[in-house]
Amino acid sequence: MKKLKRKDFNLYLNWLPYALLGKLAEADSVLENNKASILRAARWFNQAHARDIRLKGGAPQPPPTVWRGVLLDPSINPADELLPRPMQTFESWTEERDVATWFALKDSVMNKQLLEANPTHEGYLAKCNPENDEILWRHNWKATLEHHMEKHCTPQTNTIEKIIAYLAKDGEEARQHIAQAIWTQLTQQEVILLPKLTVGSYFPIDSLPHLTTAELDIKYNIPS
Repeated sequence: MKKLKRKDFNLYLNWLPYALLGKLAEADSVLENNKASILRAARWFNQAHARDIRLKGGAPQPPPTVWRGVLLDPSINPADELLPRPMQTFESWTEERDVATWFALKDSVMNKQLLEANPTHEGYLAKCNPENDEILWRHNWKATLEHHMEKHCTPQTNTIEKIIAYLAKDGEEARQHIAQAIWTQLTQQEVILLPKLTVGSYFPIDSLPHLTTAELDIKYNIPS
């Protein structure tokens, strides 16, 4: 493998925490202005992760099957509504179908405000099989990324969690935000992709068997 350029690595670390925190404006801006560098870094970490698995005697991993849960206007073709928004530079998906289901259920706490404004929206699951070159981040790259960070970052910023904490402001709300972001990385098997211009397949949420919202809350809410 070629060595990862320091500029590409730095720009990738500038973008990734914003994306994981859900700070879309900041993440979109960084990616839009530095797309080539961030793509090179993502592909390098994908290859490096595969190398690490081989060195440990593991089998090569195929690109993942990923899911996305959304609420959509049922009067509009879901394939059209699932197209990326203008200026969108990335999309968050998950390898865990239950996570996507949690985001698609109408009685999920995270959908309360959206449904108050759009009470007729219905839940859908989207599914796709991205190519490696479409993947900007995969949750199981974390150990590979942080091994590289230990070599090239200061002790204050050599893990994803430390960078997330560094970006957040002081105060109880910030601490809760940090805790939620870290818990999300542990449980939601996130995969970040370049925007999908075509949707692989999609399903109304109730067309597939799934856990109840209460069961998913227990599984994915951060413990109190």
